[in-house]
Amino acid sequence: MKTQNGPRVIFPAGFDERAAAEAPLKGWLSAQVELDDGCRYAVYFSDPMRLQQDVDDAVQNGRPCFTEPGLIIVPAVTVQSIQDAVQFLWKQGFFTSLKTDQGEGLDTTTTAPNKGVQATLGSVRSSLAPTAERA
Repeated sequence: MKTQNGPRVIFPAGFDERAAAEAPLKGWLSAQVELDDGCRYAVYFSDPMRLQQDVDDAVQNGRPCFTEPGLIIVPAVTVQSIQDAVQFLWKQGFFTSLKTDQGEGLDTTTTAPNKGVQATLGSVRSSLAPTAERA
């Protein structure tokens, strides 16, 4: 019987220490989550400030709403907050309500294990604080 190891966040190709440091400044990140069965789910992480900017932009452009597949709001878009949110949502069964990603979207080559992201990102600190400026 296969043991359940948990989900794995798959970051976009080229996601390195610099990209990890810039993610809280941008306030958003598209990624994928892969479960033990190999199914992948497209997710979009946003912080509250960026979400407000996106909603305001949608309204100003005459759209009735703002949405992204797999939208997940986190306090700050850091590697640690993404990992924490994915673990929490997996335990809640969130990913079973999403449609699997059929490989259209992200060019993903950088992966992070469900624990110990530091092995992938080296010395990236997850305590970077978000700022009022957004890219």
